[in-house]
Amino acid sequence: MSKRLSSFYSLILPILVLIASLGTVVLLQLPRANQDKSSLTKAEALKEEQQKRLRLNILKQLPTFGYANLLADWIFLDFIQYYGDGPSRNLTGNSLSSNYFETVIKKDPRFVGAYFLLAPATSLFAGDPFKSVELMDQGLQYVTAQTDLAYQIWLYKALDETLFLGDYEKARHSYETAAKWALYHDTDMARVAAERSQETAAFLATNPDGRLVQASAWMTVYTYAGDDQTRELALKKMKELGAEVTITPDQISVKMPEEE
Repeated sequence: MSKRLSSFYSLILPILVLIASLGTVVLLQLPRANQDKSSLTKAEALKEEQQKRLRLNILKQLPTFGYANLLADWIFLDFIQYYGDGPSRNLTGNSLSSNYFETVIKKDPRFVGAYFLLAPATSLFAGDPFKSVELMDQGLQYVTAQTDLAYQIWLYKALDETLFLGDYEKARHSYETAAKWALYHDTDMARVAAERSQETAAFLATNPDGRLVQASAWMTVYTYAGDDQTRELALKKMKELGAEVTITPDQISVKMPEEE
C-alpha cells in the first residue's frame, strides 16, 4: 500500500470535517463494504450506479483546500470497491470507470499507481480506450521520467493504442518513451521493461502481422495485470487470435502457429 494510501486513515477525520462543512458528507460516505448483494436486482444496481455518478460529479468540482492527494486516494479506494463489486458489475457493467479515472486524474495526476487499474478498467472493461488514452495523455503532462514506475503509464498507453486504436505509429512512440523513462530507474524490472519496450517499438516499425502484434500486446497486458479478471481476459484474447501461449513461473510467451 502506498504511503498516501496508508496516510488516508490517519487523516480521514480532518478531511471529513472539511467535507461536512461543505454540506456533502452524506454523498461522500463509503457504501457498506459487507452489504449482501446476492439478491440485488438490476433496478437496484442501476440506482446505486446513478448515485455513484452523482457523487463523482460533485467530487470533480469539490474544492480540496490542500487535500487533493488525500481526496484522490479516497476516490481510488471507492473505485476499488466499485470495480470489485462483481454482482453489481454483472448487472450494470463498468461504465463509471472512466468517471473515476477522470476524477482521480483531476485531483492528483501524479498518483501513478492509480493508472495501473483505472486505465485497463476503462479500456478493457468499460470499452472506452479513447477516453483511457486521453486521460493518460492529460496525466503524463504532470509526471516525470524520474517518478517511480511512471514509465509503465506509457506502456499502458501503448497497449490501448495497439489493441483498440490500431495506431501502431503512436504505439511505437509510446513504447520508445517507456524505454527511455525506464532507463532512469536502476531496477531489474525497469531494465527488462526498457529492453522489451525498445524491442516492441522496433518490431512495430517492421509492419508485422497484425495478429502477432495483437497477441504480443495481450501478452503484455497479462504480464502487467494487477488482477485475475484482466489476466483471464488477456489469456482468452491471445487464444482467440490463434496464438500458442506458454506460461512458466518466470515468463509468458506467444507464438503464432505459422511462425518459424
